[in-house]
Formats: sequence, structure tokens, C-alpha cells
Amino acid sequence: MTIRVDSLYSLPETWQPSNNATHNYNAIMTVPLSDAVDVSVNAGAGSIRPAPEKNMDISSPQKAIPRRYASCNGLSGAVVHIPGSSVEPYQYEEEDGDIRGKEHHSFRKEAETDKARVTWNSERNVFLLPSATETLQERISKCRAWPMEIFRSSLSSGAKKGKDDDTSTSCHGIAWINLAPLLYPGVTRIKGAALVHPYIESEVLERTKKTTRSGTVSGEESGA
Repeated sequence: MTIRVDSLYSLPETWQPSNNATHNYNAIMTVPLSDAVDVSVNAGAGSIRPAPEKNMDISSPQKAIPRRYASCNGLSGAVVHIPGSSVEPYQYEEEDGDIRGKEHHSFRKEAETDKARVTWNSERNVFLLPSATETLQERISKCRAWPMEIFRSSLSSGAKKGKDDDTSTSCHGIAWINLAPLLYPGVTRIKGAALVHPYIESEVLERTKKTTRSGTVSGEESGA
């Protein structure tokens, strides 16, 4: 199973850095490894990019941006890029997400070109045993929408950091991604943008029948 996460657009002011604080931006999806065991898949450390940013509009036919390994924190240069994998140009109406209609086009174009965003452009692969694939399909058939949590973690200041670093989570949201198309014969991938809503644990419990702790994000998913 391949999970790709692109960017979080149209950030509220509260999500943007202040007081020279150090933040990590995380996008996490929980995937079953078996009927009883789940794993949290992190898209890696997202980087905030202020507006205006002279970056390409990926909905137009231009050269694609290379994707990064999700676990390349601390590395830089070409070594972080995945050979043969890139953020491909796309048309909104060809997507599977929440905001693909014509009434959303102007909002998305403005958000993608003129406003601050958090960017991952990452890819992560998860090996699913046949039993895990069956579990995933069963859960999709019951819940339809799959949660991706997005949150900002603040790292305490200090010269020395270790495994017990003091972190606090703020700006916590969740995107519900419709994975139901993956249940149809012949469908192997979905791609699109999803709205990010405030994280309310009671809602997550009701919709997923369990607690997640792991994510507008755009990206794609394939597998199942």
C-alpha cells in the first residue's frame, strides 16, 4: 500500500509559526497490520512555506515536483528524493476528493498559489499481508471515510534534545478520506483533496469505532 501526502493549504493564522517557536507538522494515518494490530503511518516532517510563494501550480501542465522519502528527516539534497516518483500535474475534476467541483476551483487556485501552506510531498509504502488487506477492506466497507490526523507539535527550546524531548500538540485537525472507491473491482488508487475539520475525539470514536492518534490535505493512496 502506497500513501502519498502533498500539502495542507489555506492555513489558519493560528497554525503559522509565532515567537520563533520550533514546530513539527505531522500528517498521520492508521493502517491495519492485522485484525488486532494497527500501525501509524507518518508522512514525515512537513515544512511551512509562507505566502506569497513562487512555486508552480501543480494543477497546470508543468514539470512535476519530485517526491521525498517520508523518513528522510535530517537529510538534504537529492538523496531525499524518490527516483521515478513525483507530484504529477492533475485536473481538479479528475480527482476523488471533497472539493473537486467547479464551485471550488477559484478557492483552490488561490490557496495553492497565494497563501501559506505546509508541504510534505512525501511517499510511504506499507506492506500488507493478505489478512491485513482483508481487514482494511472490511473496515472501509463499514466506515467508508478513513481518518488522517494533522497536527502541529511544538518542540521545547533548549540546546540539548533527546528521546524524552518535551513536545506539546496544538492545532489538531482531521480529514476524512473516502476510500470506498478502492473496493470496486479494478480500482487500485484514489487521489484528491480533503477538507480538514477540527479534531473531536467523540466524533472519531463514533465514526471509526475506535480511537486514532495519529490529518485541506491533498494526496493519493493506492492499494487495497
